[in-house]
Amino acid sequence: MTSEPDLSRAAEPGFAFLNPIWHSLQTHHAALAIRRPGHGGALRYPPEVLRFAAVRDNTSQAMRDLHALLDPGESVYLFSTTPSRESTEDSGAYTPPATVPGLVHEYSFGGLQMILPAQAPLPSLDPGISIAPLSVEDVPAMLALIAVAFPGYFFRRTLELGAYYGVWQGGELVSMGGERLAFGPYVEISAVCTHPAHTGRGYAAAIIARLLHEHRAEGRQSFLHLAAANARARALYERLGFRFYRTLDFQRFIRRD
Repeated sequence: MTSEPDLSRAAEPGFAFLNPIWHSLQTHHAALAIRRPGHGGALRYPPEVLRFAAVRDNTSQAMRDLHALLDPGESVYLFSTTPSRESTEDSGAYTPPATVPGLVHEYSFGGLQMILPAQAPLPSLDPGISIAPLSVEDVPAMLALIAVAFPGYFFRRTLELGAYYGVWQGGELVSMGGERLAFGPYVEISAVCTHPAHTGRGYAAAIIARLLHEHRAEGRQSFLHLAAANARARALYERLGFRFYRTLDFQRFIRRD
């Protein structure tokens, strides 16, 4: 049985997962990437899509390029891989992002990458839960749900990143999830959340299962990120077949000048 992620199909095996935002903006989401001439070491998403950015590496030049992409007072998240891992692959030496004038590290919190192994059995689809595709007309309902269940990581254009699905009850969107980063054959599942009044009914698991089946049918491989402290989410993802891949830090930087 496969216990570690199958990276044999990746265009750059393993390395894309060291810098997933960068690889997503360079490939699948290149049309959304914001760049500045002469500052090629940094990329970002439009703020109404995601408050995410990436640097080619953690050098002073790349961090200066990131500074040039931000407006004064604006903040973005970077994903920075850490040297600690549970798998046997060598992630290499870790160098923290360089400090540059005007760009301030606000805070960090630990995260995990998890991947569904290429040959893992897929969870069953629950015929008792009605799952509907979400469109731009549903964005107000999606934003209302996010405000209650998962604030800060979904915006008015986030839907442009990929497919999203939801569960409706009495005309109210009570659970949702969809796609975010993507590169090569890999696609991230994200924004999975359920209204607090509707948890424990299997909605989130059903939405994830729907996405997993679609990805497998398309020849794609699912992965996701979560906060390291979110033991409940990790347990759910492990029940659905995901396996731990590596640790990382979610780091927020703000331009102060």
